[in-house]
Amino acid sequence: MLKAFKDRIMARSHGFMQQDDVAELVKIARLHPVLIRCGCGRFTTPAQDVTHFIDIINRDGADYVRDVSLLYEAPESNMARHLAHEAAIDEENDMSTARDDFEF
Repeated sequence: MLKAFKDRIMARSHGFMQQDDVAELVKIARLHPVLIRCGCGRFTTPAQDVTHFIDIINRDGADYVRDVSLLYEAPESNMARHLAHEAAIDEENDMSTARDDFEF
């Protein structure tokens, strides 16, 4: 279902999303990352938070939202990389501890 949605958005608007597209994505995959581009920068956020952040930007008035885009392939999060790195270190420590405990 998500792939069909992404393919339709890419074919129709090259990834640019309207408000109803965001609402549909939230129903399908609420944590899928979406790119919000503003006048002074850009950031990614889960689809479920797009409306919240747009409301904040509009309410503040210091910036504006240029567009909202679907990220077809979600980048690996920093947290996922961090957890994988920590797991590798833990595994390495477990192996070195096991070697240290071995006596001849």
